[in-house]
Amino acid sequence: MMGPVVEASDVAGEAPVDAPDAGDGRATLFALGLAVAALFHLAGNPRPSFEPGAVVLTLVQLGVGVAAVATCLRPRQQATLLTLCALIPISAWMEAPTVGNHWVLAALLALGYLVAWSVGLLRGGGADRVATIARFLPSGRLILLIAYGFAGFAKLNSDFFDPLQSCAVFYQDQLVSSLGLGGLSAAGRPSLGTLVAVVSAAVELSIPLLLLSRRTRRPGVLVGLSFHWLVALDLDQHFWDFSSVLFVGFLLFLDDGQVHALRAGTVRAWSDIRRPVRVVLGACVVACGALAVAASVGPAPSAARGWGVALGHVTWWLVGTGVLVGVWVATMRSVAEPVRLRLPPVFLCVVPLVVALNGLTPYLEVKTGFGWQMYSNLRTVAGETNHLLLPATLDVTGTQEDRVEILASSDPALAGLVDNGYEVVLSELREYAADHPDESVTYRRDGVVRIAEPIGDDPALAGGVGVLSRKLQPYRVVDASGDERCLTVFSPAR
Repeated sequence: MMGPVVEASDVAGEAPVDAPDAGDGRATLFALGLAVAALFHLAGNPRPSFEPGAVVLTLVQLGVGVAAVATCLRPRQQATLLTLCALIPISAWMEAPTVGNHWVLAALLALGYLVAWSVGLLRGGGADRVATIARFLPSGRLILLIAYGFAGFAKLNSDFFDPLQSCAVFYQDQLVSSLGLGGLSAAGRPSLGTLVAVVSAAVELSIPLLLLSRRTRRPGVLVGLSFHWLVALDLDQHFWDFSSVLFVGFLLFLDDGQVHALRAGTVRAWSDIRRPVRVVLGACVVACGALAVAASVGPAPSAARGWGVALGHVTWWLVGTGVLVGVWVATMRSVAEPVRLRLPPVFLCVVPLVVALNGLTPYLEVKTGFGWQMYSNLRTVAGETNHLLLPATLDVTGTQEDRVEILASSDPALAGLVDNGYEVVLSELREYAADHPDESVTYRRDGVVRIAEPIGDDPALAGGVGVLSRKLQPYRVVDASGDERCLTVFSPAR
């Protein structure tokens, strides 16, 4: 999106000079944001390495790290950004089904950018970074709106507003406790817990609505950035990988005035830094990237993983806060130049359509993993749901009707499901059995107790599942307690 050229005096009160074009600024913001988000992901999400079948994933993660560092150092270099955009979807596919919603969203944003670049290349409409970001903006914004809209919609369920079960209350208490502010905890204070859940849901539901309107778009960006900056301050669990990807999406909604002001302030601040300091900062970026990659692909247990998470927290305090403050200042120093949101051309709607279909999957029971319902207490099982606006799901697969209860196991992960009130969908146990054939398990299915020693010899668990089902149809464990408790970690069945 091309904006009018303004003067620096319009945004900073200095002598008039030509300000950078908004398109160039948007392209730089997207490149830097995606690169930083990729490094945050690597630092916080270790993957198995140096094991059979993990070599290719290790190489891909190394490539993501190198491309991300190169993009941070040269954000105006289109080739490095395109490389990063190509590697992120590959990484997400290889990490699936144990993949976070944030990395799926990053992969779809990257795919959207690649599609926009490809269309410009094939149709002669311009494939340089400014033309590509202008072509990508409508679909990129739509991707964020759809994914975030589904995330907010999922919060509208009875258990999310139950202070004893709500993920909002759990993570609020974890956040304040990690910051030494335990006095703000909602534990034992149900009224405060209910208020926390209501405010959290209201904020998440309001953000996409604010972003849709020209008059409220600026407040929407500021609310979104501020809320997810705060969420990522939790020192007991890293959320900066998730928040950094959302930052990439929110920054797509900046208007030309904000982009000009942000770019002018950044350029001026960078020009005031002496060259030796710039070299040191560049070396720090390379070192941070190397540590992030080491944390992700290093052999377990690895000291780099602990250092990677610690570095992630420190970096979020610096980078996340810097972006938030920069956008607030740019907003106050510029005149709003909002434009109407427009739908992308049909051929650029493919990725947003995938985003929408992914959001529908829990309600169709096609899958319940990475469906934009993270930390929502949402229950969609065998036609039943706790959603306040939906009387039932449309169960098109029937897969979740066949579940088992784990009674005992030699596998530590499966043993963790004993006596905790969770059931495993049979297809997930079959997949797990294919990956851990030598373990033993005792489970109850349809009221019958079965003993599999080893698990690979059990005919009911033999065969695993197909590659597409394994990657694209993960089912989370099912809470059999009657309440949908906040599931805070990946289980053997995600």
